[in-house]
Amino acid sequence: MTRTIRVGLLGASSIAPTAIIEPASRRSDVIVQAVAARDPVRAIAFAARYGIEHVAHDYDALIARDDIGLVYVSLPPSEHASWCMAALGAGKAVLCEKPLATSSDEVRRMFTAAASAGRPLWEAFHYRFHPSMREVVDLCRRQAFGEVLRVDVRFDALIAQTAAEIRWQRELGGGALMDLGCYAVQLAADPRDPLRTA
Repeated sequence: MTRTIRVGLLGASSIAPTAIIEPASRRSDVIVQAVAARDPVRAIAFAARYGIEHVAHDYDALIARDDIGLVYVSLPPSEHASWCMAALGAGKAVLCEKPLATSSDEVRRMFTAAASAGRPLWEAFHYRFHPSMREVVDLCRRQAFGEVLRVDVRFDALIAQTAAEIRWQRELGGGALMDLGCYAVQLAADPRDPLRTA
């Protein structure tokens, strides 16, 4: 018997369609059930655009829904820890956009909350599960090219410097290291096994 995963979106974000909505639409066992946004009007428009049946009037209301099993958090990084822990405390599994938090202390508290709740907490490093990355990791594990002694990583992206762009707002957890640099840090931490879990 196949179990259906019902997802609630915390944030009507620009990454949600690519990261969650479109992949879920190709599966019969995943339903994007509801969305909540800071601006309820934005949430209503987002739900209409992407065919999401329910709109919660705020984040707390979405987390409290009985028909949500997994909460996807795509808020600014400064909001990740508090809302992930709230969702975990409500008995939900959590998939959080990267970076998981803005400090190692927050990350420790988040994983403590996940362990206490008995629910999974994942950081959305999607590339870890791509077939090409799995092949590279397998080659490194088998030392197909010899022992890995050094890893150099470069990640370039053009991000417009506008007032609305959170990646330029330090107080929201923006910045090159937090937004894109975390990919390089995560991969370089152990190039033999970047697919490990916490």
